[in-house]
Amino acid sequence: MSLYISGVNYESLVDGDGVRTVLFLSGCSHHCKNCQNPDTWNPRYGVPITDELLDEIAENIHKRPFLAGVTLSGGDPFFSPDDTVELIQRLRCRRCINDLWIYTGYTWEEIMHNAKYMQLASHADVIVDGEFIEEQKDRRLKFRGSRNQRIIDVKKSVDAGTAILWKKKTVPVACEKP
Repeated sequence: MSLYISGVNYESLVDGDGVRTVLFLSGCSHHCKNCQNPDTWNPRYGVPITDELLDEIAENIHKRPFLAGVTLSGGDPFFSPDDTVELIQRLRCRRCINDLWIYTGYTWEEIMHNAKYMQLASHADVIVDGEFIEEQKDRRLKFRGSRNQRIIDVKKSVDAGTAILWKKKTVPVACEKP
């Protein structure tokens, strides 16, 4: 695996549902105007992912039992799909992923028509798709930077053959008797 990581945020509230650990992977060909991580366009930015680094990440994730899951961002995790699949498998072996979100500049439709992208997508629970578009930037959006981006429920979308938007699962709250 020749994947590089530019950073880790172990307790993010903005990169998916719940408190999440976010791995920022390097490599992106979209080059969105006013990208928040332009350094990550370079696939060799940051540090190479090694077993030692994955052990350290796993240890830090295990120290946080309140985490809802892991998010892969970037760069673009789909820049090197085979390497990203290997990363996910190595993290799963360390029991680090129970819910996986992936951010990508590709649309769901582009992903569906590329076998390597679909192989990667099949490991995710949710994909936030679409390039960041400065003219559609909206700070009120949850988990997205611009209005064109969608939050895709991967399993439902694969089953339907079209993009199905993710909906937060609501947990009923028990009421106390007076």
